[in-house]
Order: sequence, then C-alpha cells, then structure tokens
Amino acid sequence: MRAELMCFLLSKVVDDSRQTNPPVMPRPSSTFSGSSRSQYHDVVPVAYNDKIVAFLRQPNIVEILQERQPELARNNSLKEKVQFIRSEGVTGLARLSSDADLVMLLSLFEEEVMSYIPPLLHQSYCLSSPQSSP
Repeated sequence: MRAELMCFLLSKVVDDSRQTNPPVMPRPSSTFSGSSRSQYHDVVPVAYNDKIVAFLRQPNIVEILQERQPELARNNSLKEKVQFIRSEGVTGLARLSSDADLVMLLSLFEEEVMSYIPPLLHQSYCLSSPQSSP
C-alpha cells in the first residue's frame, strides 16, 4: 500500500513537470478564514521538533523505524527513548537531543519527518479539497 501511494505521488510529480503551465502556489495562510486557519495551525506541526514528535507518535512507528534500521529490534534503550519522546513530546525530545544513537536514527527519516501530515489533518484536507467537491 505504501509503495503504491509513493508510485502514485511520484507519477503526479512527473506528470506535473511535463505541463507548461506555471506551478500553482499554495494559498497564503493569511487568506484562510479565522476558524479554518486556527484549526490547521493547531494540527499542523510547524516547528521541526514538533514535526519529529508528530512523526514518532504514529501508531506503527516502531515498525516504520525498523524498516530502515533493523537493529532497533534489539536495541531496547533506543526504543525506550522513542517511547519517551512519544509520551513527553517536545520536552522529552529536548532532553534527549544530545543522544547520538537517537540523532542518527532520526536523521534516516529526515524527508519523512518534514513531509509527515498527521492523519486527521490529511483526511479533513482531502475531504474539503476542491477536487473532491461536486
């Protein structure tokens, strides 16, 4: 499923790059109505540390991390650090920011962290997007 989604997204990028139209720029957040702007601002992590915490709070994060770092299965200390960040949030991440093993693990997922959108926001965005309107 994940591979199919990636292929679909990549095909969209390739298709879009063949068009001669100028790229569509995202709508400035200042043009959102007050209620929708605050709704998205509250849900979308903006700061890098918030993005890391949101990424690590995925229900299947251990499996995701083990796909790229199989040694994690045997490293209980590192799994406990991930769990600590999941429960403590940004303050927990700040406390562990000098841990070399954790920093190396997270660096393997830089792109995923930066592009991660929490599921509730992704669903509401897809449901309210103009393409899904009649």
